[in-house]
Amino acid sequence: MKYLFMVGMALVIFGICFLITFSKEKAKKYALVQGKVIEVIKSVGVNGTGVTYTPVFEYQYNNKTYRVEHRISSPTPNFTYKVNDIVELRVYEDKPDKAIVNSKKNLIMPLVSGIISIILGIVFVIIYALFK
Repeated sequence: MKYLFMVGMALVIFGICFLITFSKEKAKKYALVQGKVIEVIKSVGVNGTGVTYTPVFEYQYNNKTYRVEHRISSPTPNFTYKVNDIVELRVYEDKPDKAIVNSKKNLIMPLVSGIISIILGIVFVIIYALFK
């Protein structure tokens, strides 16, 4: 039962970290640029199990060309992005080589993950307290 408490506390801590990440990302200065999907990388997991596909974006920022892999991979090819698709990217001034797709899903994921982790953590701690 003590593991339930430890897992609950870990979830709360992870949740707080996600919320801090969200607030820091929201406060950063950025520019919106047009990027192009130049390839989709196929990755095979250990022992040939589990295949994922990750789009690679190319974009220009301050007269320099960058390439960045999307932070989220897909279990199916062409799930969201296809080669030659044009996408809007968010380029942070302090890290222009780490652009992300400018979509609500990408930007609020740390917020949602943080809230869910905190709620689950609190539920686990309450269950631990009720049954110890």
